[in-house]
Amino acid sequence: MELTEVTAETVRPILEKYEVCAIITADEDAMLTAAGLQSKMPSDWDKVDQLARYKAIEIVLVENIDNSN
Repeated sequence: MELTEVTAETVRPILEKYEVCAIITADEDAMLTAAGLQSKMPSDWDKVDQLARYKAIEIVLVENIDNSN
């Protein structure tokens, strides 16, 4: 992200919009790293799809439907 000023007020909306958590395997992490996507989105990212980095290298995520927490 390119913010001119990094504060709680400027970062919060970005996290609320784009925050995604996924549990992936070590092999999938290696795939992300090899593709240069471990900590950034694909160059053609539409700035909407939060899962674009996973889709770019065909990692299929499954929704966790366990509501026991």
